[in-house]
Amino acid sequence: MTNEGSAPSNNVLPKEKFYYQIEGPSVIATFQEEAGLHVGPENTNYRSENHRVLTVFKMPGIAKLGSITLKKVVFKSDNKSKDWLNEFKMNKSNRETVTITLMEESGVPSMIWTIFNACPIKIADYDLNNSDEIHIESIEFVHEGITISNS
Repeated sequence: MTNEGSAPSNNVLPKEKFYYQIEGPSVIATFQEEAGLHVGPENTNYRSENHRVLTVFKMPGIAKLGSITLKKVVFKSDNKSKDWLNEFKMNKSNRETVTITLMEESGVPSMIWTIFNACPIKIADYDLNNSDEIHIESIEFVHEGITISNS
């Protein structure tokens, strides 16, 4: 039986079809959006001395490790990401290995990224419709390597 006339709960939003779950010793949280979960080398230009054609070839070079950004809707009382950042600011925590799991709507893991020596460097809050209760939070962290696996 549905209660169509009741007001929606203040702390519940519908989950996306896919969402990201980050787990580590200091933080367990879910996020709706990610950027930076990629692995790949930088391109290096190469030209052989004895090659007859005056052209430069692209070759893979040193691995490029960028930062990873995760975004989610947060409520006033959700301080997990901020607590994680504060541990590093206060020098109470070392870099840690975390996993980011792409979860299907049913809660089944789809892909898993293992992030080595992760360290949060920035948290930003964005107002959503000038509401005092709901914000978009963005957390950015650096790392020293990624491995990817299918679950």
